[in-house]
Amino acid sequence: MKLCATLCISFLVASSSIASAQIATQCASDALAASDAQGRNAWAANCGYISPGARDFYNSDGDYVTFTSGCGRAGCSPFIPATATASCIGGLTTLGLCRNGFTLSADTEENDITVTSSRGVDTCFGFCDYAYAGGSSLTVRVAPTTNRADCMRFTGWQGACAGQGSICTLTINSDLSTSAMWGPISGCQPCFSAPGSGIIICGKLPAEARSGRTNLRPAGQQVTAAVATMRPANAPGMERGQRRAAGAGIDGPHRPAPRGQ
Repeated sequence: MKLCATLCISFLVASSSIASAQIATQCASDALAASDAQGRNAWAANCGYISPGARDFYNSDGDYVTFTSGCGRAGCSPFIPATATASCIGGLTTLGLCRNGFTLSADTEENDITVTSSRGVDTCFGFCDYAYAGGSSLTVRVAPTTNRADCMRFTGWQGACAGQGSICTLTINSDLSTSAMWGPISGCQPCFSAPGSGIIICGKLPAEARSGRTNLRPAGQQVTAAVATMRPANAPGMERGQRRAAGAGIDGPHRPAPRGQ
């Protein structure tokens, strides 16, 4: 009898540990923000997976229901909705509760930032928001740390990664933001493609020429030291890309004009 009790307790402890690990994995995969978490609970209640009372309690406590398979991110199979009015999915099994996710906002005007977590690697160029489960360990990295084409180098972080090197480690338990800072490389000469001419120029350019920059010099292509006339000063230039508003998608490369003009 004593042996049976010991074995039963050991089995329950092991089962609990496995279930906890599974819940942690599902929560890291889901990582829903507060508004989506409430949408998930509303959907689960509408589809009969939880009661309306449980929905209200989970919402008030900052939790949301997760399932043994699927998640609420693009690419998950099945995709578990986070909108109350979404169509129901049959055959799901509730697993447990996750805490609302938190958002890391990353900003870089030069090279990529990557964020590594237990779910994989997210890559950012420009301004990006990524949601992670509370308590997640994150490795934020900027690489490479120089951009010779723009004559810029990584000089440090602002925000959550301030004081750390190009590889920053964080534990996220609240919304965080960090920006990669860049400064000029001394003595470096940036390269530009003259609009509509195919001619490559390296060195300092007038402001109206900079605004029309298109491609950087291909490897091995001859560099022209100077061009007398690139285009009229009153010709329209290419507008600099704007950073996206919070919550929208990444709008692509966002590079500052070269320094030292």
